[in-house]
Formats: sequence, C-alpha cells, structure tokens
Amino acid sequence: MRNQNNQITAQAEKLTEAHNNQALQIAARSVGRGQAVMKYLIRVGQWTAVAAGLFLVSSVTHRLEVDPTADFSFSISNPKGGDNSTFMSENHVAVILSGYLDVFPKSQVNKLARHVMALCKKHKFDPALVLSVIRVESNFHIKARSGVGAMGLMQLMPPTANFVAKRYGIRYTGERSLLDPYTNVALGVAYLSYLREKYREVSPYFQFAAYNMGPARLDQLRSQQGAKFKGTATKDYYESIIRFVPVLRSYPGRTGA
Repeated sequence: MRNQNNQITAQAEKLTEAHNNQALQIAARSVGRGQAVMKYLIRVGQWTAVAAGLFLVSSVTHRLEVDPTADFSFSISNPKGGDNSTFMSENHVAVILSGYLDVFPKSQVNKLARHVMALCKKHKFDPALVLSVIRVESNFHIKARSGVGAMGLMQLMPPTANFVAKRYGIRYTGERSLLDPYTNVALGVAYLSYLREKYREVSPYFQFAAYNMGPARLDQLRSQQGAKFKGTATKDYYESIIRFVPVLRSYPGRTGA
C-alpha cells in the first residue's frame, strides 16, 4: 500500500509540475503578446505625433502661401527696444560672406562682416535677414545689375540711393559707388530701416514688398485695392527671404552664436 501511495504521489507531483510549466508557458506567451501590444501602441503614438507635427507645418506653410501679409518670422518683426543684431555673431557673418561672395578678396571679408554687423546694430536688424535680402536680390554678386537699372549687392536704384544718402547722411558719389559693397550695404540697410518705419503699422510683408516694387507703386496698389490687397505680386519674393533666414543661421562652418 505504501509503495502504491508513493507512486500516486509521484504521479501527482509530475502532473502538478507539468501543469505549472504549461501555466508558465501560457503566462509567458501572454506577457509576450502584452509587450508586443505595448510596442505597437507606442509606435502608433509616435507616428501619430509625427503626423500631427507634419500637419502643423503643412498648415502654417499653406497659410503663408494663402496670405503672405501674415508675419511668421520673429527676426523681421519691428523691434520694440530689442536688438536683433545679436542673433548672429560677426564671425558667423564672415563665414557666410566668405562662402557666398563672388570676386571679393578674402582678406577683406572680416572687415565687411564688421561693417554689416555695425549697420545691423545701428538699425536693429537681424544680420541673417539682411544677408537673406542680399541673397534674394543679387545672390551675393557685387557687380550685379538688373534690367531696370538696380545695382550692387542690395540692388538699389540710383535715385533711391540718392534719396537714402541724403536722408541718413551716407556718402554717395553716384551710381558707380553702388558697386562698392560697403556703400551699397550701408544704403540698403538704411533703406530697409526707412521702409520699416514707413510701414510700421502693418505687417512686415509691406516693408519688403516696397523694397521689391518701390513704395510708390505699393501705395498705389493698396489705394486701389484697399483691404482686399494681399500682395500676391511679391509673395514669392517675401517668402524667399523668410525661408532663407534659417538656412543662413545653420550655414556650414559657422562658429559662434
């Protein structure tokens, strides 16, 4: 009888062990499925976040294309006591000029960078914005001339240059001096400052629309179209300036803030 009981006990223990192993396997499979589900949910959440981000960027871009008069760039906002010139270092400006300027002595790059920074500080402009205007206007070609007579890095018309020179006391000796980068940038930045003040009550868009087509033409269109005016004629120009600002901020080889 004792031997029989021992056999029954041994069989029961084996059955119990087998049952426990089976239970553990089932539990392990359940945990594995749970982990897989959790990984799936996390991945879905990540892709949802990415999709939401893309939707937001797409919405902003679409809104800019629909209404270019909206201001989406802090660097072009009319400063109220702030100093936007601190957004970029002089060394960074020198790196950009060295990389983009054509037919300009490398030994003079640092001097021109100091000149640009001094002008930006004086007129409270973000250097990346000024450089973006230069890029859009002349693509950094010092001797650039347009079909209508605009000249130099910031593509100024001689009558405009003469007006700005007299208003701001900048030395100007005629249209040939617009091919001098120091004179051209001094007049160009001062002109941007004048337009910013002139259109301070409206979106920064109008400042650049005026720079592109001339304030007289812009005012005429605004007068004719009133509140319906959206500036579509210079939309691409304005958007190009805005879009190139961050490109210049992260320009390869940059050093300093």
